[in-house]
Amino acid sequence: VGLSATTKLAPRKYMGQMMGIWFVGAALGNLIAGLYSGNFDPENVQQMPNLFMSVVWLGVGSGILFLVLSPLMRKWSGSVH
Repeated sequence: VGLSATTKLAPRKYMGQMMGIWFVGAALGNLIAGLYSGNFDPENVQQMPNLFMSVVWLGVGSGILFLVLSPLMRKWSGSVH
């Protein structure tokens, strides 16, 4: 869905670059997930609530950011649905 929206919204001139940025974003997400999992110590399960809460706060912060920016993104997207 996201890659499809990227190809619909990007200007033809920059479509390849925008698709590349989409894949770089996915790669960065995988990197962050790997860093989080690298911090997990199976011998120390007491750290799990703190690790989980950091993931929760990252998701909540991202959600709030998208809610704040959604009117602007709707305006930018024009008639593309």
